Amino acid sequence: MASRRMLIDTANSYRVRAREDDRYVAPRDVLDGALNALGFNAAADTSPIRNSSQFIVLRTSGTTGEPKLLRHPMDFHESVVDSGIEALSRRGLLNAPHTCLIAISRGRLSGGFLFTYEVVRRCDWSILLLGTSDDPDDLADLCAMHSVDTVFMAPNNIGATFTRNMAGRFDSVKDLLYIGEMPSPSLANRLHRDFPHIQLRPFIYSSNDTGPIGIPTLDGSDTTYEVPQNVLLEVDSDDAGVTLNGSGQILVSALGLEDPKLIRWRIGDVGVLTTDGEGRQTIELRGRGNMSVKFHLDSIGGSVILYKSVLVEFLKKCGIHADNDLIVHIRNNQRRTVVDINLISEDSRDLAALEERFNEDFPVKQLRGRFKVFSITDEEAKRISPDKRRFFIKSYDDKGIKSTS
Repeated sequence: MASRRMLIDTANSYRVRAREDDRYVAPRDVLDGALNALGFNAAADTSPIRNSSQFIVLRTSGTTGEPKLLRHPMDFHESVVDSGIEALSRRGLLNAPHTCLIAISRGRLSGGFLFTYEVVRRCDWSILLLGTSDDPDDLADLCAMHSVDTVFMAPNNIGATFTRNMAGRFDSVKDLLYIGEMPSPSLANRLHRDFPHIQLRPFIYSSNDTGPIGIPTLDGSDTTYEVPQNVLLEVDSDDAGVTLNGSGQILVSALGLEDPKLIRWRIGDVGVLTTDGEGRQTIELRGRGNMSVKFHLDSIGGSVILYKSVLVEFLKKCGIHADNDLIVHIRNNQRRTVVDINLISEDSRDLAALEERFNEDFPVKQLRGRFKVFSITDEEAKRISPDKRRFFIKSYDDKGIKSTS
């Protein structure tokens, strides 16, 4: 839950600073609104917010816009690590010694690797720090050689590593803990089929931008999380606007920070938020929000905006549920814009018939005649989108990917 004390302290600190600094006005109003909705007494005695002068710098993923640099004070980082330890405790993973492999990228100032390493180090686990290799055979050999029982990995890499032909190669692994986005249902089903001895479970619901957003609930749910004490969540609903209860785009406010930048930070996910009268919050994840991409057709001039929801709904009408099993690659082919529909699936489909339906019936008429439909594996998906799996990818020449969204 959002700590009553931390919420009041942060709101009152921003109220004082807003008198001389306009950057604090909007964040002050957000927190005052939450205090009023919860019936908390903002006039209670408060302590001023003071963050440590030491800091770490991270780069955001850019999933919801251009990547940005964020500077997190070290005391905030300490609270982030505490949430990770609590998450492992709730999973019952602190009752015995463990050996883990952290298969999370260390590049591009990403906080995911550092966060995971700090958590397991403080838990006195044995740790294998994966280098640059993401070769499945290499990972399997490392796990077998050192009796690794727990693997931390991003969902996009799970499917490319735990493939069908690797069955029997990860016998020591009992828990596969993911961080970041939710894995697709088809991936979870395939893993259960090919590696029945491995439990696929969330480590923590977290964003590189804001730190932990949710800690797994004690009932073991994989989609519902309790909100930690230094976080206030809201949802932006089409019907009710911004609220503390309901479904919609998730807005994250990190409390206890002198810098008000992380107030109502959009992370691109949607969920169902429940807030009780004491400020305790739970969030049920529903996946990514209605992302969109804007691009030019053939040449600079007219442009098209394509929404994720339009593609997903069209595929549903075609009998295909591919919310998280789809990469849409917009590229130039001999100076003509084409749209590759990459379905990540092992199922056999009539791709020619599906491509024909896209080109004849797709709702965005400017794109008809421009679609190519492919069925790809998780390994191929990882090559197209190496880190966090993107829904939209844009290429403006024939040499490769130039930008993502």
